[in-house]
Amino acid sequence: MVTEQSRQYLDIIVEMTGLRPSAYEVKDVDKNDPLQIYDLPPGKPTLFNIGSHLIWCPKYRRKVLVGEVAERLKELLLQKAREIGVEIAQMEVMPDHVHLFVKTTPTVSPHFIVHQLKGYTSRVLREEFPSLKSRLPSLWTRSYYCESVGHISEE
Repeated sequence: MVTEQSRQYLDIIVEMTGLRPSAYEVKDVDKNDPLQIYDLPPGKPTLFNIGSHLIWCPKYRRKVLVGEVAERLKELLLQKAREIGVEIAQMEVMPDHVHLFVKTTPTVSPHFIVHQLKGYTSRVLREEFPSLKSRLPSLWTRSYYCESVGHISEE
């Protein structure tokens, strides 16, 4: 049985996420089951909108992310993000830093995402572009910036 408080909470979630109730369109839906009312997939009774703004720089803030290196970095970031189940909503590769807006699940931490992306891209880029090995002891600094964001916009 869905209480009035539960229904209000679910209405707020619907308003925030854009999910639309389907109980009024489907006649055989149990209107007391919030998972059916709000068209949630079976076994996944959680709604979330977790976004992070991530920034990191090459070692010594060297301007090495240009040309072919920048293009290959974008490809590698998208590939690794797919592999670890992260959506890159927006990406900007500047000559001396990387900006990412990522969407993820509650079980994947920003630290894990950054660790995976930096480690993978550093290894592959340094293998493919030997000039990166001679100019830098490692491609990325150990630090990064992370900010949680609820809504990603151009502003």
